[in-house]
Amino acid sequence: MYMIFSDPRCEAKSKIVSFDLDGTLVTTKTGKTFATSSEDWKWLNEKVVSTLQQEVERDAKIVIFTNQKGVMSRGEVNTKKCNEFCQRIEHILKQLAGYEIYVQVFVAISDNIYRKPLPGMWSLLEKNNQGIKIDKSKSYFIGDAAGRRDHWVKGKKKDFSCSDRKFAKNVGIKFNTPEEYFLGMKPCEFEWDDIDMNSFPVVSGRERLDLLKIQFKESREIILFVGSPASGKTSFYKKYLKPMGYEWINMDTLGNKTKCMREAKKLIENRSFVIDNSNPTVEGRQEFIELAKKNDIPIRCFYFACDKKLTNHLNTFRALTTNKNIPVIAINVYYKNFVQPKKEEGFTEIITIPFVIEEDYLLTNDRKQLLYYSY
Repeated sequence: MYMIFSDPRCEAKSKIVSFDLDGTLVTTKTGKTFATSSEDWKWLNEKVVSTLQQEVERDAKIVIFTNQKGVMSRGEVNTKKCNEFCQRIEHILKQLAGYEIYVQVFVAISDNIYRKPLPGMWSLLEKNNQGIKIDKSKSYFIGDAAGRRDHWVKGKKKDFSCSDRKFAKNVGIKFNTPEEYFLGMKPCEFEWDDIDMNSFPVVSGRERLDLLKIQFKESREIILFVGSPASGKTSFYKKYLKPMGYEWINMDTLGNKTKCMREAKKLIENRSFVIDNSNPTVEGRQEFIELAKKNDIPIRCFYFACDKKLTNHLNTFRALTTNKNIPVIAINVYYKNFVQPKKEEGFTEIITIPFVIEEDYLLTNDRKQLLYYSY
């Protein structure tokens, strides 16, 4: 969900100078973190208006991109909060118009592709620029969520996030903080605090199997997956193990572990199968190891190595492209309880599956590719 506000006198341009709102163009009169009313705002500093006027004189279009999830309550628009925010925007636009600064505003109000740092609001701008192509080499974005460390200047706490800097990176435009842009301060150190998807190798499916050097036996066996939600376990099964005749046991499908064990006891008589659960604990894995021992068949562990930042990125990507979303609490519980699997638990073999990007995964969909590689 999103909102767009646009002064009818705001002209389309190829050069875009864009800003975050709170903490970048404006702050609160009350000194509180969040505005308490539609009137609770003032310019961040005395240079805001004059600097915007200079950009207009340089033939730039002024745009605001802002996340405002606070207008929502339990997945629905909170009418009172939304009206207050809309009135605040109208006051800001009216005051800017008094200086002949005409602005377009894009507002993301929920967790979707439009919420920074994802680039959806920029795509909306491209569609609402009267057909004029934007020159990214001349455009830039200014925001206060820049990943700056604690005490980046004396008395200042670290930034609450790096979402504004990431937004500019995802879009492909230059970035400044308000202090750099309005006050001429030098850039300071910052942390992305995120995963760079470009750092992972891109391989073909055949190359992936060759790299893993997995040997498949004709005799019965159990393969037990260990890995966080969204780490690619089910996709790996469907692509590589299902075609080889391995049956699939999955707690999300069956509902609970008791049913998984019941199904395993049925299949063990004459089939090889995969236990496709997260299995973070030694105790949780032990039941399946004991079942394998009792039936005198090997049990291998396929461990999907995936750190928490990567898991969160993959989960967000999945939610945006499939509407399947693992609750954050489930991811936190997995990492809290996780114990690295060891052969001493009773596994015949442990195979670590490092994360890679398979080359055929994203090639057919440009939107997916954009989201996948975004911060």
